[in-house]
Amino acid sequence: MKKSTQADRQQIINTTLNHIYHDLATPMTLESLAALNHLSPFHFHRLFKEGYGQTVHATLLSIRLQKAASLLLTNRTSTVMEIAGLCGYASHGAFIQAFRKRFGMTPTEWRNGGFFPYSRTIITQSARTEQSHRDFSGTTPRFGLMPARRVAYLRHKGYNQNIRQTWQRLMAFAYRYGIDPEAMQIGLHHDNPTIIPLAECSYVACLEVPEQFESQESLSVMTIPKSYCALFDAEGKYGDILHLMRWIYQEWLPTSGYETGLIPAYILYAKNHFLSEDERFQVTFCLPVNPI
Repeated sequence: MKKSTQADRQQIINTTLNHIYHDLATPMTLESLAALNHLSPFHFHRLFKEGYGQTVHATLLSIRLQKAASLLLTNRTSTVMEIAGLCGYASHGAFIQAFRKRFGMTPTEWRNGGFFPYSRTIITQSARTEQSHRDFSGTTPRFGLMPARRVAYLRHKGYNQNIRQTWQRLMAFAYRYGIDPEAMQIGLHHDNPTIIPLAECSYVACLEVPEQFESQESLSVMTIPKSYCALFDAEGKYGDILHLMRWIYQEWLPTSGYETGLIPAYILYAKNHFLSEDERFQVTFCLPVNPI
């Protein structure tokens, strides 16, 4: 495949995914997403499936249900139907049916503790996390308004050690296009990897860039929106960080007086364990929150 063709396909995938994540509550069709990319539905469907590995419909369904699964835990004051609406479902029955097919239980059963055994199986998917016994209970967050950040990025499917290779590619692109080598490194988490199978999680490796920086080849650009965040400072080694996220989402958040929305959580790396030789990290986990 020509380099230009591969880059064009990646930009189509990124444009589509950005639109889905940004406007999750909005009805979307193959035709509307094809029009967004100025392509016929047939051509768009083929390019997306070849580049992303699954159909547009399957991708949209997965994103909606994975976000709903997380919101059911973090937004305790919202009804199941309100969360369904936030994730693009107009029909309560259709949402329950799709959720049960995906997670093996109803949204209410999931919310009332059904997620616990499901979450425990996620941890076993990471040998490094199973070996870690790090306990983050008692960590006290800071709170603050985080600015919008323009970033150049590469997507990675799955939350695993292969993220290192995506970061290495991103740093090679940074060198090619003159991005400041000291630019802020950011890991964007569209999914909650403590309740979503790690192979299905969507991770985005990002470098902060100036406003005038534009997309180049397979390197796309987006803006992480301004948001009010709970900020968790932590350090440790590879394998610890899933324990940090589990504690934040499953223990701290339900009793915090806050809930989350559709803006994804992200990590600011002072030291990036995917790039450091000793696999240690020093991070600030940024969780966009709204007061209840």
